[in-house]
Parts: sequence; structure tokens; C-alpha cells
Amino acid sequence: MKKILIVFVMVVGFASTASAQSDNMMSKVEEKVEKWNTEVSSSDISLALTAEQRTEITALELERLKGLRSVRKSDGDKQDKQEINKPINKKINKEILTKKQRKARKTYKDAMKKG
Repeated sequence: MKKILIVFVMVVGFASTASAQSDNMMSKVEEKVEKWNTEVSSSDISLALTAEQRTEITALELERLKGLRSVRKSDGDKQDKQEINKPINKKINKEILTKKQRKARKTYKDAMKKG
């Protein structure tokens, strides 16, 4: 009986740890999506991300974080990280954001570099 109780406690412990990591990852993804939204809508609030864009970017950011996590675990270098980041950024910029949103984001990025 004691062994069953110990095993049960260990299983619950592992499950809660996995859940906490998953929650942490989702909070990071949500922060990234908000950052994208801030960058896009900085000059004009009407350029804010739509619900569909948010959903698509959330999925891509989650994919990015999972990929970067696996690169870190395998002791990957900067180039390995770029191989994950580059296609995701390209997809967001070319397929998800509108032309006006891309322009607003570029303006925001340029202003942040200068000031």
C-alpha cells in the first residue's frame, strides 16, 4: 500500500511539473503575440492584429519556442536558432501581416533603433 501511495505522489508531481512548463510556454507565446500587436498598431490602432492573425501567429510562435527548446537541449548554435526563426518570421511577415501592418512594424522597429 505504501508503494502505491509513493508512486501516486510521484505521478502527480511529474504531471504538475509538465503542466507548469506548458503554462509557462503559453504565457511566453502570448507575450510574443502581444509584442507583434504592439509593433504593428503603434502608429495606428486600426492596424491591430485580427483574431485570425493572432491565432495564426500564436501557432507559429508556439512552434518556434518548441523548436528553440529542442535546439537548446541539443546544444545547437546561433545558426541552428536562425534556421528555426527565419522561416517563421518570413511566414508571419509575408503571409499573415498586411502590407500596411508590415510598414507600420518597420517604422516602429526603426524608431526603436534610433531612440
